[in-house]
Amino acid sequence: MIHIATVHHRSDKWIDIQLKYIQAYIKSPYQIYAFLNGIKTDHSHKFFYSSKAKIESHAEKLNFLANKIIENAADNDLVIFIDGDAFPIREIDTFLKEKLQQFPLLAIKRSIDFGDCQPHPSFCVSTVGFWKKIKGDWNAGYSWKNELINRELSDVGGNLLKTLTENDFAWYPMIRNNQHNIHPQWFAIYDNLIYHHGAGFRTPISKIDTHLLESSFTWMDQILSRIIFVRRILYSKPYRENRYLTDEIFKKIETDFNFCENLGLINRNL
Repeated sequence: MIHIATVHHRSDKWIDIQLKYIQAYIKSPYQIYAFLNGIKTDHSHKFFYSSKAKIESHAEKLNFLANKIIENAADNDLVIFIDGDAFPIREIDTFLKEKLQQFPLLAIKRSIDFGDCQPHPSFCVSTVGFWKKIKGDWNAGYSWKNELINRELSDVGGNLLKTLTENDFAWYPMIRNNQHNIHPQWFAIYDNLIYHHGAGFRTPISKIDTHLLESSFTWMDQILSRIIFVRRILYSKPYRENRYLTDEIFKKIETDFNFCENLGLINRNL
């Protein structure tokens, strides 16, 4: 059995899309556990388990769902963590079986697109037994140097990286391998198997966008950016560009099941 944990935050726009791709590309029996807080329409009947508990932290939502899964699962069952705006684009059962024979955990590693080195919950898979063994925790805390922005930081998955590193557990990193990059961070393909839209539930501006923008500031911009309304003006351009791209790609996802191939995202050299 596969137990899938996902989070949809204040919007139901991705629910049916994600369910459609999961049904198409996961052939093993599965149950889906979902966090649906801030969503008015009742979608609970579409999931094995759902919650609207008043938890804001994304990491704590995942930890909450993981505990629910542990209550219902056998140790050799699989647990998949997946963002609400992510889904498989090819059959993944064989891939998961093969990789989990070699590694106790596999996950997206956003090293190329975000400069991060931790397992990321946009897609992560392990056995329930291993997750229990390491007392898996999605919270930030443990930090690393982000090479793209040359700054020490932590993010969701930080404590998981710490646990894996300190206990010498090797894990399989799924790396971005887009044939065509519409945007350097968003609309990502990992191992030609998983699509992650990126910023599907929040303002579409990343740490990299912010870093690149601030790197171009004149000394006057740096001073003026401390004023809130001026800051909004300075940051409006990357926001508008990202919002336009996000909306356009979403329209294609809604109407074209093979959008990844038709947009040239899948890497045919692999």
